[in-house]
Amino acid sequence: MIKKNYLALMILMYACTSMAQVKIGTNPTTVDPSAILEMESTTHGMLVPRMTAANRDAIATPANGLLIWNNSNNTFEVYKNTCSCWVTITDGGNTPANNLVNTAPTASTLNYTGTFRSGSSATIVYTYADAQNDLEGATTIQWEIANDNAGTGKANLSTGLTASFGVVNAGRWVRAKVTPRAATGILNGIDYFGAWTLITPANVPYGSALLVSGTVAQGSTLTGLYTFNGGTGVENTLGSTYIWQSANNNLGLNIQTMAIPDVATAHTTTIKPLSTEINKYIRFGVLAKDNASLQGTNYVYSSWVGPVTLATEAAPTALNVTYSPAPGTNIVLTASYQYSDVNNDPEGITTFQWYAADDVTGTNQIAISGATGTTFTVTAAQVGKFVGFGVTPKALTGTITGSEVVYYNASASASTATFSFVSATQFSNNYYANRTMDGVSDAISVTVDVTAAGSLSFSSSTVNGYSFSGGGVYTTGTQTIVLYATGLQTAYNGAGDNFTITGLGTSSLTTSLTISNVKVGADFTTHYNGITAGVSTNNLLATYTTGEVFSSNATCLTEPISASTCAGSSITVGSNTYSIANINGQCWMTQNLNELPNGIAVNASQWLATTQLDLGFYGYYNTVTPAGTSGWATTVPAASEGLIYQWSAAMLGSTLERTKGICPTGWHVPSDCEWMYLEHGQGMALSEQIIASSFRSNGTDNQGTPGYKLRSAGTGQTNASGFSGLLAGFRGSNGSFSGRAAQLYWWSSSATTATTAFYRNSNSGSRGVNRTSNSKANAFSVRCLKN
Repeated sequence: MIKKNYLALMILMYACTSMAQVKIGTNPTTVDPSAILEMESTTHGMLVPRMTAANRDAIATPANGLLIWNNSNNTFEVYKNTCSCWVTITDGGNTPANNLVNTAPTASTLNYTGTFRSGSSATIVYTYADAQNDLEGATTIQWEIANDNAGTGKANLSTGLTASFGVVNAGRWVRAKVTPRAATGILNGIDYFGAWTLITPANVPYGSALLVSGTVAQGSTLTGLYTFNGGTGVENTLGSTYIWQSANNNLGLNIQTMAIPDVATAHTTTIKPLSTEINKYIRFGVLAKDNASLQGTNYVYSSWVGPVTLATEAAPTALNVTYSPAPGTNIVLTASYQYSDVNNDPEGITTFQWYAADDVTGTNQIAISGATGTTFTVTAAQVGKFVGFGVTPKALTGTITGSEVVYYNASASASTATFSFVSATQFSNNYYANRTMDGVSDAISVTVDVTAAGSLSFSSSTVNGYSFSGGGVYTTGTQTIVLYATGLQTAYNGAGDNFTITGLGTSSLTTSLTISNVKVGADFTTHYNGITAGVSTNNLLATYTTGEVFSSNATCLTEPISASTCAGSSITVGSNTYSIANINGQCWMTQNLNELPNGIAVNASQWLATTQLDLGFYGYYNTVTPAGTSGWATTVPAASEGLIYQWSAAMLGSTLERTKGICPTGWHVPSDCEWMYLEHGQGMALSEQIIASSFRSNGTDNQGTPGYKLRSAGTGQTNASGFSGLLAGFRGSNGSFSGRAAQLYWWSSSATTATTAFYRNSNSGSRGVNRTSNSKANAFSVRCLKN
């Protein structure tokens, strides 16, 4: 038997050596023509060398194509000279058959902990992953330092998870480079980078020992705690800025801002997670500022806490219950409140009740019969009594009824006053056809002489669809009282609208006032008087005579003002001075806005990736490195180009058309319709302004060449309007800068959806102006229009 086997082996070796085809199996005379060696069997297989990963790595110089079976991970592996590595060619049946090639490991979710300042240190946090589940090996981390956030003068600083910063590093930028390495399979991944972050001097104030206290549950109050350090040693508690963020895990995967710092929330160290944050992790951040107005550059964050759990079912609550004005006979009190439910149960039929009591604490409280709405007209029966408003919140689901909350004004209800009219005055020229009076800015005033203190109420006749009202409790002497308009002015009246104003005190007196109307634009009465039901019950849409919709959701309340209210050539806001011009009755700034929301400096490290979200970011166009990972420039590229803002930053968190937003007091972010009025004044045909859609192409809006007239830069510009548009470019929602010296972009205050809004755009050489609705996550320039 031994001799036979030996003889067969010798024959096989001879055949292979002579390049003859050989077959081992049941039919050895038939060999596939493509094979030098064929094995045929239905009962036996072939074994290649079997070894552990340690045995494999001990092979000094493996040949290209060397095949083994790795007992450590139960896979076939072949050696490749091109990568000097062992490549898995099957996975032992644990993944689909088409997954035949091993892939390199990856690093993601790169975030920092610690403090980027002289004398402190920071640590890189990342997530290692490998598609073949190869364990992490000796991943390398290299910290780099540069002169700016574009990487100028880049050099290596240190290695390891943590880097320490000395005095010489202050004012420079650092980032961590992570090169993931697997223990088996393909060992080395590509380089992954954290964001460039500025190292601040040791004297800059900062927060430390940050933590989040409270139950991490939906609707439960969380409080951010920290220790103030540096600077003068004394914190400016109205200057430090706070931020809350959520993420999908405790390494910071998919970080989202929960509260964008603005007027309402910049000084809030507490937050209540919503239902949308359930199962997410939360952290608190602070940008410290001392009492000498020295502020840090980078946020310092707490550790992640969570995940957020579903809150225990609880009853709804009524918050911020109040009413105004102070109570007095014949005065209409208007109440307000906020509904809250920790389980996010929607509000049901909440009930209300007005009360009379002996004092502000509600002693001997008695319900006023029939007074069960959110408004109440005080009568003589309440004179000397304290008037209360009660809210019993009701939910539609869950625990239905909450506890009643009652608010009492600090003053008892007053009796009527004795007075006489002195004069009545029109405040502004807000009155023109199809204007919906907002009850806030549309007003007149009456001046009265009060000889016996008490309450006065005023109302007017209804003329042309609108009327005025107001009142309150007044002391003796001459008083100027503002009355606000409500209703819809149904038509333009060149002769004005004649009102009778009635004042009710101890006696009823009247006076009269003629409200001057304003005719808006040469074609106003022809084209803008038609009224059409809109997409929202809160908005009024004007139409052309052709029936084309003027705007998809704008109120079309263009308010041109006279040249006298645009007097002067400039306006100064803080350290910035803006030129202004009267253009067809509108008072426009003729420079792009350069205001920082709440004075918070540009954070060059913000918005480094393609978030695709409007997180309230703003900054200067980066002309050096326009890619999406470059970050903002920290200075304006050229005079008058200004900052570029995401929509919520331009609007300072508001969603209302014609809101003040980032503009100075007395000015606002122009609406879509106000832009249309400006364009029409430069000769744009009404038929080209809007064709029943949210888009207007450059190719159909050339009549009158408004693009030339509004630009002071680019081919063909004449700046005949005095608007002085610059080709300042924009930053896209993907984080990349584009279009500078070729395009200009301006926001309007008219949102089209929760994530989009109208803007204006023109290109160098374009005769027209483009009107488009696009993502609020883009960053565009802002021009302000005077109220």
